[in-house]
Amino acid sequence: MLWLQAAEPRDDRGEVLVPMKNPPPVQVFVPGFTWRELPLQLTNINNVKYREDGTLVALGYNGNIWHIRDSNGDGHPDAAKLFYENKGSLQSPIGMDLTRPDDKRGTGVYVAAKGKVVLIVDTDRDGVADREIDVATGWKEFSVNMDVAGVAVDPKDGSVWFGRVTADYRNAYLLDKNGKAEYSLTDERGTIQRVAPDFKSREIVATGVRVPVSLRFHSNGDLFCSDQEGATWLPNGNPFDELLLIRKGRHYGFPPRHPRHLPDVIDEPSVFDYRPQHQSTTGFNFNEPVKPGGPTFGPASWAGDAFVTGYSRGKIYRTKLLKTPEGYVARSDLFACLNMLTVDACVSPDGALIVACHSGGPDWGSGPNGKGKLYKITYTDPALPQPVLTWPSGPREIRVAFDKPIDPATLRDARQRIRITAGRTAQAGDRFESLWPGYAVVQAEKVTPRFNVPVRSVQLTPDRRTLVLAVDPITAAMHYAVTLPGLGRTDTHPHIDLAFDLSGCDATWTGSDGQSWNGWLPSPDLRVASAFTAGSAEHDALWKQMNDKGVLRIKACLNLANMLRPALQPGSRLDYDAPQEVVTIEFPGAESQRISEPSTKQFRDLEVTTRTSAQTMTWHTKDDAASRAMHLQRVLVPWAEESRNVVVPKPPAELAGGSWARGRRIFFSEQAACFKCHALHGQGETFGPDLSYLSHRDYASVLRDIEQPSFAINPDHLTYAVTLTDGRSYTGVLQANGDTVRLADMRGVVVEFARSEIDTMHASSVSTMPDGLPKLLGQERTKDLLTYLMTNPVSMPRDLAKGRPKPRSVAEVNAMLAGAPPAGKLKP
Repeated sequence: MLWLQAAEPRDDRGEVLVPMKNPPPVQVFVPGFTWRELPLQLTNINNVKYREDGTLVALGYNGNIWHIRDSNGDGHPDAAKLFYENKGSLQSPIGMDLTRPDDKRGTGVYVAAKGKVVLIVDTDRDGVADREIDVATGWKEFSVNMDVAGVAVDPKDGSVWFGRVTADYRNAYLLDKNGKAEYSLTDERGTIQRVAPDFKSREIVATGVRVPVSLRFHSNGDLFCSDQEGATWLPNGNPFDELLLIRKGRHYGFPPRHPRHLPDVIDEPSVFDYRPQHQSTTGFNFNEPVKPGGPTFGPASWAGDAFVTGYSRGKIYRTKLLKTPEGYVARSDLFACLNMLTVDACVSPDGALIVACHSGGPDWGSGPNGKGKLYKITYTDPALPQPVLTWPSGPREIRVAFDKPIDPATLRDARQRIRITAGRTAQAGDRFESLWPGYAVVQAEKVTPRFNVPVRSVQLTPDRRTLVLAVDPITAAMHYAVTLPGLGRTDTHPHIDLAFDLSGCDATWTGSDGQSWNGWLPSPDLRVASAFTAGSAEHDALWKQMNDKGVLRIKACLNLANMLRPALQPGSRLDYDAPQEVVTIEFPGAESQRISEPSTKQFRDLEVTTRTSAQTMTWHTKDDAASRAMHLQRVLVPWAEESRNVVVPKPPAELAGGSWARGRRIFFSEQAACFKCHALHGQGETFGPDLSYLSHRDYASVLRDIEQPSFAINPDHLTYAVTLTDGRSYTGVLQANGDTVRLADMRGVVVEFARSEIDTMHASSVSTMPDGLPKLLGQERTKDLLTYLMTNPVSMPRDLAKGRPKPRSVAEVNAMLAGAPPAGKLKP
């Protein structure tokens, strides 16, 4: 091959995103789900949530509140009854929660609106609101349309929590004409507040929020908040939409710490940032049952996750949360894309997801009187394999784990149907995006270069639960979007869209019994790693092995930039010089650890050795001694590069001294018999995978496939055990041509029979290729074979050809492949 980079193409121009024309109203990115529009004619709905009695409560942008029920028993809400008619009392209501079933005041709805938080309640429980109770009010209203957003009732004690919008998102420090900051931490604006259960007192709990659109309590008692992006107008406000864990006394970075205007705060990091900019996360609800013991939405492993809507760009995210003593760690997957402004989503009593959408365009659509829509997304086919984890297992390999075995028939010609795209703003399924907020940074995202990552082979592990994709080098620390063929009916599940980045680390376990495990982990904190690899059979094997004695060695690199500082808005500059942060990383229980010294590099190398599966990882800074959990995005695989431009790879050192010509002889020899099942550059049989792509693979994975041919099996070349009607039995790889079936066994012997002669047939988890070829050939001859397999003769490096000249024409190459080295120049 030409020993040049190919993962992030050498052409820096790349490609720009081409959105799909006329995308569907709802596009779910994982299999097993169907959707339908509910037959309701309502104005734009801002919030939805179910009562335990099965009533869907919907708060309109216009302040009306609806009770929606299933009138005909078909399982789908279709009839709306007005619970509360707003006659001017509520302005810009954004934020709703429901009374607890035991509330003595009656059955009602808490609403956050301009100037107040109110409880609209049905005291006689006849289904119509008859009283409006002030929960919190009395402050000076803003001149803008919204000054309160988000409300949640603490299920433990009935206290009411709500958010006050920042005073001025364009002038966050409230600078006067002389440049003096009038912002105060005692001001109620830009805060989260708690109202006592009797509504007689309230207190500021946290400061530094911008627009806290939604507040929700998790079932474990913790309060979370969605806070919309703010750095468009402020260089280092929160530039991304955030999911915050609300803790008493914390400041959440809007406005951020400033040496002159606000020197005495610590900017608390978010639990998760939704990227790229301007998703406008609004509503969210946790995937918890409406009634205790009831169903949740989607696979059981999704229980407790947050479903977060991205309003301006029509997104639904599924965010998984792990609680540690030092804080939460989160991982988020894009679940769906819609062609309307997606404002809220909640779980129904039957385990579906109800989604509220506005008409109009971003940012805020058609307003209170516009016509909205409600959709119901249902998990209708749980038998389909569900992706649980996507990760880079090496610079040339991607793996996708599923929760159950994949039918190999659904992966026919998978290599041609899989697409991988790399880019700084590449996301899962972003071709379906049809809403683009009108910000310069969003337009820049549209033209940010995107690069195709060629897929060289597709294999399936023996348990059929993990796809192994061999790709050109992926070393740039950017985002990668993966489109896989659907695994079910092509009309309802034509494809799967996933995403990953280069976060994670390399890990090697060596047990005292000699067993070993090598692979990828999402974090050196093994509490985090085990939680976020749940459902991956490959990782389950590690956690089982670690129950015994042994040593785990972890390698990664850390991004320790701006640990307690909000990111900068692209193109912006601070009006001060920020001092360098001093960050301390701790690994309680580790046998040893090493972090490279600070340098001009953003990434720092990390090595950790431990003997316990309880290994943790925390950090703190000189400015704040509080220990915090490390976010997944801060830990990157050791081969990750800061720049998009990847270092040009060199020929594998393991091939030094190997002979291409001798390797070719071995390939076509009766001893190795590779040619009886495999073709290389058009020469050989086609029962097994074509090996011409091996010049794009890495040495270790090619050697692994020869040493352990059953490690990962190409779904297009599975081994079948076949019994014919006359009692004969065969095991091998099948090819069919009309009614004739050809089968090649492990020796390359081919038999033919009619399709009608087959009595039984079932796929095997073992490859037809026999084990032990490297042992049979010996070390030097194995090197020669790999040299032949991994070197393209058209551009064969001189050192591998032992100084012989490269072929000068296609004719010479063809002659060489046919066994007649041109002019004797490549004789061994």
